[in-house]
Amino acid sequence: MSRRHRSLLLLAPAAALLGLSASPASAAVTNDPEVDKQAGLIAIKAPEAWPRGKGGGIRVAVVSSGVAEHPDLENKTEGGFDATGGEATEDNIGRGTHLAGIVGAQTNNSLGIAGVAPDAGLVPHKAYRSDGSATGAQLRSALDNVLGSGSQVALVDVPEGLSGDDRAVLVDSLRKLGGAGVSVVVGARSGLSLGDLPVLAVASTSGGASVGERGVAAPGGSVHSTTVTTTLPLGASRYGYGTLSGTSQAAAHVAGAVAILRGLGADATRAADLLRATARKGGSGTGAGTIDVAAAAAAQQAPPPGGAQAPPAKKGEAPPNPTTTTTTSAPPAGQVVPAGPLFTGEPVEPGAGEAAVVPPGAEEFADGGTTFRPGPSIPTAGKERPWGPLTLGFGLLFGVGTAMSLTFRRLAYAPG
Repeated sequence: MSRRHRSLLLLAPAAALLGLSASPASAAVTNDPEVDKQAGLIAIKAPEAWPRGKGGGIRVAVVSSGVAEHPDLENKTEGGFDATGGEATEDNIGRGTHLAGIVGAQTNNSLGIAGVAPDAGLVPHKAYRSDGSATGAQLRSALDNVLGSGSQVALVDVPEGLSGDDRAVLVDSLRKLGGAGVSVVVGARSGLSLGDLPVLAVASTSGGASVGERGVAAPGGSVHSTTVTTTLPLGASRYGYGTLSGTSQAAAHVAGAVAILRGLGADATRAADLLRATARKGGSGTGAGTIDVAAAAAAQQAPPPGGAQAPPAKKGEAPPNPTTTTTTSAPPAGQVVPAGPLFTGEPVEPGAGEAAVVPPGAEEFADGGTTFRPGPSIPTAGKERPWGPLTLGFGLLFGVGTAMSLTFRRLAYAPG
């Protein structure tokens, strides 16, 4: 065999290897055009948690003023209930629609914003009248219906100015709902004591009503989300995006975070404990601190050290409940899963970038007889170039062809 032929045979597999490496890895980022206005979404590190889970299989009841049929919430609402005698998908004041977008707006659909838990379903429970008021009886009716809706998470938007009797009715309903195993998330309100209830109270990092040490905080100032307005005199709805502020907006971020953790197998107690244990410490009145969804999701999927569930409970808190910790989208057993940021250039807080190992045999889980499956994965940004596979194919064909040519030549010129 000539030196030239030997060189060509050596170049064929080399070209194939170069072809394999020529296909660049695509970054898994959302293409929602207004995501850069969602400072709260980035602050709680929701995008960094999406590779682990996005709330698939979880239903979040939004107890507020209804949830309108906004284009960025299309196919996200499931059922619903109206305690005011109207339609749960009607929202005359826009509060519920704004909160629903924060929790679970469609993501990577080239439209508007991204939800904290984009694969979670939204169940509207309308308790507000068209003037923005709500009674204790209406709130109780809505909360009682949550139990029969199949929702694992309930975001309760509490109105200001409730009377003492209405607050007492609300507190009893919250205790009942939380005691049934539903993750109840409530924004802090002046005059409403939540410290002894089985709920997760939320303060806004922008200030306002505070929470005790068992509460948490999340962004609640000038939060960008889905909006709806009703134009007169025909009453047609106009959909868009805008900002609202309040502890309910902060609670909506937390409700999305809880949906992600519930989708990863945590029960109500475990999800709340994880968010408290991994929170970034803040100022007075912010409870355990500002939630870090990526760190909480990583802790939920981490293997238990020495058979004990991680992280340990804080002093005075109940220990976390043991639970299976992975989803059907988990990688093969033993594979290390990075928890790095999805949005490049963002600083990584301690704990959020740690890697977790999926324990062998834990690729699937079932909770309450329902097997949870993740929703659509985040598409890659841009189209893959086919040069890698093509180069591999041509390289292999060239190598095989050259080898066969040399063999036939030898046979043709062989003596006798």
